Amino acid sequence: MSNLYEENQSFIIRAHHIADRIRRSTDIDGEIVADFPLTIQVNDNGYAVIFRYGSTVFFNLTPEEEKNLLEKISEYSSVKLEIPETEQQQFCIDKGRSEGIYNDTLSLKELSVEQIQLVAEILAKSVALAYYERLIAEAMTEVEPMATRLQQSGRSSGSNKVLLKRVGTTLAIQHKMLGRIEVKEKPELLWDRPDLERLYLRLEDEYELQERHSALEQKLDLITRTSETLLELMRYRSTHRVEWYITILIVIEIFLTLSELH
Repeated sequence: MSNLYEENQSFIIRAHHIADRIRRSTDIDGEIVADFPLTIQVNDNGYAVIFRYGSTVFFNLTPEEEKNLLEKISEYSSVKLEIPETEQQQFCIDKGRSEGIYNDTLSLKELSVEQIQLVAEILAKSVALAYYERLIAEAMTEVEPMATRLQQSGRSSGSNKVLLKRVGTTLAIQHKMLGRIEVKEKPELLWDRPDLERLYLRLEDEYELQERHSALEQKLDLITRTSETLLELMRYRSTHRVEWYITILIVIEIFLTLSELH
């Protein structure tokens, strides 16, 4: 498909992670120009790409157009985020330069609908990872003091409910990262356009998607193992305490029985 933008034209690409899931809807102003991911032409030079796992990417839209679109898309979103995650990328067309990021500006020789989808894939995954990086950082600040106390005093702290919730949260994040966002999987678009694979790999490397994903997996594993260890220690202490209670009750029963015999 032909280039949608002129030589040296520049604009802002902005990505938002706004919800746990976005349902597909055709009730959004604009013309659908591609599916998987859903790509909508909002105006002559503005596009929106919507991903089911909660991210949306806007190309060359005004702040007012973005605001209106986000409000409309949020109507079809489940579990909306209280604090959405946002990233932006300066973009320009430069046929005389090799494709990549220079001085924080993404430079491509051309930008077709397929390339819009490809760039959107990268930014959508990046902003989703940024959201989960924030969640996991918060989880680490909760778990770290518990592990520190265990190291220093040999005793665990916290409640079963808090730790179980933390384990559940980390498992949910793992499910979403692996089952929905599929950071390690290449876009289906590349099956039809293998010529774009080099660009995808270059942008994937620029945004360090694989490295960030691996780092998140390691942190999730650490949080899960720490929480499970603390839970096991708390269960052991609880079981040990119950055994003492039973022993004391038996001693009291024996004492009362001996008292009655005398």
